[in-house]
Amino acid sequence: MNHIKTDWQNPAMLQQGRLAPCTTFYPYPDEKRAKQGPNASPYFKSLCGRWEFLLADMPEHVPQGFAAGEDTQEYEEIQVPSCWQMEGFGYPTYTNVNYPIPFDPPFVPDENPTGLYRRTFVIGEEWAGKRLHLTFEGVDSCYYVFVNGGLVGFSKVPHMPATFDITEYAQVGENLLAVQVMQYSDGTYLEDQDMWRMSGIWRDVYLTARPQTYLRDVRVHTNLNEDFTAAQVAVDADLEGSGAAVSVRLCDAKGRVVGEAAGEELTMKVESPALWSAETPALYELYVTLRGEDGDILECTRVSVGFCRVEI
Repeated sequence: MNHIKTDWQNPAMLQQGRLAPCTTFYPYPDEKRAKQGPNASPYFKSLCGRWEFLLADMPEHVPQGFAAGEDTQEYEEIQVPSCWQMEGFGYPTYTNVNYPIPFDPPFVPDENPTGLYRRTFVIGEEWAGKRLHLTFEGVDSCYYVFVNGGLVGFSKVPHMPATFDITEYAQVGENLLAVQVMQYSDGTYLEDQDMWRMSGIWRDVYLTARPQTYLRDVRVHTNLNEDFTAAQVAVDADLEGSGAAVSVRLCDAKGRVVGEAAGEELTMKVESPALWSAETPALYELYVTLRGEDGDILECTRVSVGFCRVEI
């Protein structure tokens, strides 16, 4: 008899509202800011820091009004990113060959510790009219995301980033972000190994502002010739939206341009590339620029590129 009643113990429910996975990169207004990293971008806002926190003993005991900030519970504070067991809530569990819960896949105990996280963030007028993306780089074990009381989505897979489009839920001014994290899910049965088991928002959380047409994904292929004396670099740039064009520039470690391309075929030939290995981790920087029909930059990003070939 099928008695699955919850998303966290339903193997058919991996996510709700999560954007398609893509390469990790950040939006910038130009190459100059892209060289400096995400904290230099006006399109990036870190949500790491001190959050409100309450640990419920099971999902059924989540207080009414939690997601909208209308409950009367007394919340403590917790650092994000961190694991709640290392912040004085609950205890870390170490197991090797045994599961930490009774073996009954895909079901988990009703006593499923549930971390309730809340914080506010402010959206400025400069982000009005942009797509607003909220990214969690890692949450264990699965979680629901709410913005201003509205359910944005749900995600499993603790070691995989998840991005949600919160444009319809957020507003210019102050916003409330609430996250409900369950310690155990059906995925717990796939994670049994010799390790400490920790829970919570354990990697960075951040917001990005994107134009209506934006870079959805960037993939780079470095195809070396047989004697490693030259390589062809091919860039796949997937767009969300239309009416924009992509150009790319590849620079070496000294900032010298070694290749450029624009249009639909984003390919470049690089002579005598510095090869990447664990001993000599030589990296190039690829700048990908998206321009609108008027030629103005919509956004730019930077991707580190290495030349290597692995064979068995």
